[in-house]
Amino acid sequence: MVEEGIPEYIRQVVDNKFNATQPKKLDRTLDKIDFLDFTHYNAIITDKKNWEPIFSDIFTDKTVVETNLESLRVFKKNLYDGKVTPEEMSNYTLFIYTISSYFAKGFNIFLSYSTLDTDYFRVKEVAKRLESYPRIKKVLFWEEDSQENIVVYMEKALQMSKVFIFFCSQKAVKSKAVADEWQAAFQMRKKGLLKIVPVYEKEELIPNLLMPLLNVKYTKDDFDGFIQKLHDEILR
Repeated sequence: MVEEGIPEYIRQVVDNKFNATQPKKLDRTLDKIDFLDFTHYNAIITDKKNWEPIFSDIFTDKTVVETNLESLRVFKKNLYDGKVTPEEMSNYTLFIYTISSYFAKGFNIFLSYSTLDTDYFRVKEVAKRLESYPRIKKVLFWEEDSQENIVVYMEKALQMSKVFIFFCSQKAVKSKAVADEWQAAFQMRKKGLLKIVPVYEKEELIPNLLMPLLNVKYTKDDFDGFIQKLHDEILR
């Protein structure tokens, strides 16, 4: 473990744990990082010597990092103390999934649209441009994997994604497959599993349930500007 940027009190705690473990026979070689807990990660990441030069570009929001790591610490303690009921475990599973998605090095995006709008919204180019950003791992859309059943693909792609982008149009409104996609995405959003970003030209074509999420207007004559606004909203 690189010790530069590690607060002195954390070094002392880790050294004590590390030294106490050394005499024991172990199946693998331990590193001092094995002895850090969530409170230590919180202090290291948010320390002013580390945040700006290293972690601000990775996590962007210090408050979210502090909140998530503190919540993980409480979860670990409650689990250890036997205070977690079977009913609560399902909520904790969802909670862990949400946090792990935030801390992932990259995340996937799912594009939902009518295939009749592929060229109009320049869907393939949207995917390519978004994937050029460092924090976006993969942009998923059905036409890229058209050999697969649309229902099977939708189920898999939604589970793999962190952000759902819905291209609202007259054709999309009439498509049952598209309706199934955004409605499934909406249920996931209610559980905190997915962010929905509607893209629109005319507000009247947006489902009422998605109206509060409105923020990105498609500007056909300013595609670069549209991509930038879309990217900013994805990360907001």
